[in-house]
Amino acid sequence: MRLLTWNINGIRTVPNYHPWNALNSFDEILNYLEADIINFQEVKQARAVLPKTVALPASYHSFFSFPVDKTGYSGVATYTRIESVVPLKAEEGITGLLHAAPVMGRPRNTKKPKLILSPEERVSSSDSSYPGLTGLGDNSNDKGGTSGSTSSPRPDTDLRTLDSEGRTLVLDFGLFVLINVYCPNDDSAYEAGNNHRIQFKADFHNVLESRIRSLLREGREVILVGDLNVYASIDDHCEGDLLIKRVMRQRKPSMLDANNVDPEEIFWEERRSRRWLRDLVLGDKKCFVDVTRLYHPERKGMYTSWNTKISARGSNYGTRIDYILTTPGLLPWIKFSDIQPQLEGSDHCPVFVDFYEEREVDGKTLKLRDFFMAPCNAGIVALTKEDPPRLAARFWDEYSGKQMLLDSFFKDTGTKKFLKEQTSSVLPAELPVAISLVDLRISASQTPSTSVSGDFRSTTLHSSSQKTYSDVMTLKRPRSPSFDLNTHSEASYASSAVTGTQKKKVKISPLSGGKEKREAKAEEVDPTMKNVDVDIAGPSEEENQDFLKLPSSQGSISFTSASSGSSETEKSRTNSAGAAWKTLLAKPPAPRCTVHNEEAKELRVNKSGPNKGRVFWMCSRPVGPGCRPREEVDPQWKCNFFMWASDWKVNK
Repeated sequence: MRLLTWNINGIRTVPNYHPWNALNSFDEILNYLEADIINFQEVKQARAVLPKTVALPASYHSFFSFPVDKTGYSGVATYTRIESVVPLKAEEGITGLLHAAPVMGRPRNTKKPKLILSPEERVSSSDSSYPGLTGLGDNSNDKGGTSGSTSSPRPDTDLRTLDSEGRTLVLDFGLFVLINVYCPNDDSAYEAGNNHRIQFKADFHNVLESRIRSLLREGREVILVGDLNVYASIDDHCEGDLLIKRVMRQRKPSMLDANNVDPEEIFWEERRSRRWLRDLVLGDKKCFVDVTRLYHPERKGMYTSWNTKISARGSNYGTRIDYILTTPGLLPWIKFSDIQPQLEGSDHCPVFVDFYEEREVDGKTLKLRDFFMAPCNAGIVALTKEDPPRLAARFWDEYSGKQMLLDSFFKDTGTKKFLKEQTSSVLPAELPVAISLVDLRISASQTPSTSVSGDFRSTTLHSSSQKTYSDVMTLKRPRSPSFDLNTHSEASYASSAVTGTQKKKVKISPLSGGKEKREAKAEEVDPTMKNVDVDIAGPSEEENQDFLKLPSSQGSISFTSASSGSSETEKSRTNSAGAAWKTLLAKPPAPRCTVHNEEAKELRVNKSGPNKGRVFWMCSRPVGPGCRPREEVDPQWKCNFFMWASDWKVNK
């Protein structure tokens, strides 16, 4: 069995990348990942506009957590393969408040009602296991309660706010409790001096740890997966060594030696979020094992996230902030773990862990699938296709007939359905493309019986019909003849040839050269216009052979017939004219960077300001470890070459 986590940075953007764009459905995308439990972060999709194919894939049960206030922001999702694993319980959030029954005098601080779970449906049966439910019976004020953990929330923490951004899902699989989390990012908050978001992240970490340690006290095994937005080791950052050197520059080495202080410890103490994750996997407070690092202890550059603004993925200039952390009791079941940087579609890459299907314990063979259906480790039962917990998307009101889906307002019903039925009774099932090339504006009231014949089956329009032939023909706008390569400009000639008081029988060769080469045979027809025969002939074999010889790379294409005596002259004239235009309009060659002597890359300024829209040139190599003087950077990475495109044109 495989468990996978991936920050997809928008569930709608993934199908735009290879290999996902070659797959036919979202269910195929999930199956391509070859995992039984798939965890996504940064779904960035509101429930109201979530496609049904994404919410209800054929092979998986799905669980979602959406932000309460913001749309297109944050959000996590977990998919479980129906044939291999079904969760026993599922809940949203880490405080326990989202699924708690309303308390007298406590209005629910959410815009939409959440699912109220009974004690039997919750992952933990005791209220004391949830930071937000502790002390509610004592008329406390919905602020931070205490759960007896080493990292209890602050007394003034607003716990409802922590669960309002759709950042956590908790699922019980019997063998373990899975926590899929997208932790807040504080980098931009530190840069902007936003103390509110810095404190929000610290409170989120404290409440998350409080929930984890309460599960450990219950004797449960826990797996924490997701984008934690912090790193647990210096090796998990592309500039780890530079960060330590920065600490040593800020504090003189003599001071460090005098106080016997490790520079790395100073780095971890600079931010509470760094110390939080490090304490979970190292030190006296540790409760998790970083399984991916466990299987690759000396591996360098094992990064899962890159800055797309500077194209840092090409040089693997990134960080590892996506983790799979497990409690030590699960290690005997774990077979392998690694990252998948070859899978694109986001600025992150997937991380997976493989489990043994079975193992020997005291002479007995234990199967993993049996544990997944065991109710909270109380026993072992056979795997059955039971219904998932009520949090699953298949139980949403919009999929159970209690609400109308948004797309139902745009279905082919009412007037559109009536028009479609009436049209199908008047027109044949298949109309040829040729009929759109001739604008037959003939009224059914003036034409009791009109037969349109050609290379397609004929139909009869009766005078009893309420629709005119003109109305029927304009229900769907015909494609413009100017975009049809086979008909070229002769389509307009065909239209003019069959309009007026006298209609003509026109034979058109779509690949004929100019107007003087057209051959049209006109015949007088009955003025009553009871019958109109339109015969549009295709190109002859000689014309087809001549068309295949046309060069596709010319600036302009001239259609000439095989009977034209000056075809070779026209071709050579066109070739020379096209070459002249290419030379005149060709872009100047790219400048070369001064360090590598390689062609530079052209970019455009998108940031608002006086230079917005200006084009410039930079070194085409990927970005390497930076934030230091040019002379300290390895020359295999991007150099500091820069040139405005306007300056290059002047000096060309």
